[in-house]
Amino acid sequence: MSWLFELQEIVFYPDLRSASDAAVAVETLRNLLRHIGTCDGKMEEGSLRCDLNVSVTPIDDNTQDQDILRNTGHRVEVKNLNSLRQVEQAARYEAARQADAFANGIPTGQETRTFDVKRGITTLIRNKEGTEDYRFMPEPDLPPVVLDNDAFGGMDMQSFLDVALPELPQDARERLQKEYRLSAYLAGVVTGDPTAIQFFDIAVQEARRHLNDDTQLQAVPEAVANLLINELFALKRENDSKIKETLGVENPTEFSKISGEQLGEIVALLLEERISATMAKQLLKVLHDEEIGKGVRQVAEERGFKLVTDREELAKICYDVVSSNPEEMERYRMGGKYATKIKKFLLGKAMAASRGNAHPERLNEVLAEVLEEVAPDVDRQ
Repeated sequence: MSWLFELQEIVFYPDLRSASDAAVAVETLRNLLRHIGTCDGKMEEGSLRCDLNVSVTPIDDNTQDQDILRNTGHRVEVKNLNSLRQVEQAARYEAARQADAFANGIPTGQETRTFDVKRGITTLIRNKEGTEDYRFMPEPDLPPVVLDNDAFGGMDMQSFLDVALPELPQDARERLQKEYRLSAYLAGVVTGDPTAIQFFDIAVQEARRHLNDDTQLQAVPEAVANLLINELFALKRENDSKIKETLGVENPTEFSKISGEQLGEIVALLLEERISATMAKQLLKVLHDEEIGKGVRQVAEERGFKLVTDREELAKICYDVVSSNPEEMERYRMGGKYATKIKKFLLGKAMAASRGNAHPERLNEVLAEVLEEVAPDVDRQ
């Protein structure tokens, strides 16, 4: 089997002003390349490397951008940086080294350097006297590519990009924040996996299809995002090694064993209080690991994932627990700290009796009512 890999070289305009700017620029580019599917962005494996160009110039309050670009010193290139941390460390060190040289009247020349990770410094590889040392010359085997309307199927470049490119990360983040009122954090994590964006949209639509209450409808996007990020992404990571071994790629959401529709239906059950948050996590895992492709409600019913919310049913559980624990009830009637401690004990017993299916808040309320009835004179402070 043979593989064909393309080599891309992307050159930035020299308008970055700090080491952290440089690292953020590389990170943003890496995310973009991952998003559109042209590179997996694994710098440590050589899929993406950064050659960093650093130069310095003195500035004051009156310095303009054009002055900075015109007056910077010789360009020093630091080769083959393979992590964002290295980009920032190398830029910070090299700027300080050049500033020190400038202050001592020893201008730096055009150089190529490498970054020593262990010592955190750059070291000289070779000097470059002029542009010929950079080997800027035509390559006869690589003819120019003419990007005209014919190359884009009769469309201009912008029209072609509008059709061919997926929704870009920044656009997607802004849309999720505006359309669904997600926090910047949640929107950023969802859009970190390109296929998760459509997955999220589908899940939200499916959840809303099952709901009518306005409060529940408004809660859907955040509930979907939290289950997607905290639970499904975790299940996906567990399965990463198997997918990578089979397909040679990481496991994006498109290979998930859970569909967007299934996640949306789980969220609907959660918001309708048919299942608890714990049950939602368990149901998600069962559907992912064991009951692949089955209906959400069918599996929930078969596995007993049903939240008990009926107050009469909860009261029966509480009465049974109280009558089954006479010694603890004697201590409860002592009041004060004993009452508080024993109530927590009885609440745990009641939850266990329901096999974890009782609605926690309602169970607590009903138990308080039952205790008030059977022991009305107890000091509960």
